[in-house]
Amino acid sequence: MIQKVKSFLHLQDWNIQTQSILKNQVVYDLTVPIKDRYFIGVYRDFKNKSAILYHDRDLRLRDVLHELLHIRFPNFTERKINLLEFILNYYFYFKK
Repeated sequence: MIQKVKSFLHLQDWNIQTQSILKNQVVYDLTVPIKDRYFIGVYRDFKNKSAILYHDRDLRLRDVLHELLHIRFPNFTERKINLLEFILNYYFYFKK
């Protein structure tokens, strides 16, 4: 899955790893609904072209796409990333 998204976003020269973390390693405000209490984030090292996707639940295609968009477009706001993710999810869905 990661290779597919890397290729699509022209990030083949990046070394991208995943790292599972424990749910109790993340602290949430009590106002966050339980269904939204999960963590997926990316650490990016642009100099060495490497990244680690941290997650406390199984990764889905849309999760990988979202986090790799942050690498491909580091200056995009979260709002732009979300919009681009939404559009590209249709591409991946219909390309199956």
